[in-house]
Amino acid sequence: MNETKNLNEVEQLTPEQAVGLLIQGIKIGQAKGKYLLEDAPVLLEAIAAFQIKEGAEPTPKDKQEGALNALISGVLKAQEGGAYTLEDASVLSKAIGTFKAPEAFEAPQGETVTPIEAEEVK
Repeated sequence: MNETKNLNEVEQLTPEQAVGLLIQGIKIGQAKGKYLLEDAPVLLEAIAAFQIKEGAEPTPKDKQEGALNALISGVLKAQEGGAYTLEDASVLSKAIGTFKAPEAFEAPQGETVTPIEAEEVK
């Protein structure tokens, strides 16, 4: 994610930017071996739902919602395995926050991951 510095300065991402970042996050997780073989078809289908070829029908909204949930789960799974730098994780957290309430993110095993709030350093 070469755009990390610029994206960390962005207050709010558009849904298109957020989906693009989630897809990049999935590809980073795959490159670092954070997924099982069983995960691959689900993640590939989720990515395909947002990569519409010219002249093709757009993916129905209900399928896009399922695909988005799969992308978010995949990014969270890769993060549990330490796939991302702190900067990349920050950007991906912002991307997920575009679609989910910032109070809590759903982790793959049903655990709750709560964003860390910055504390003042003395």
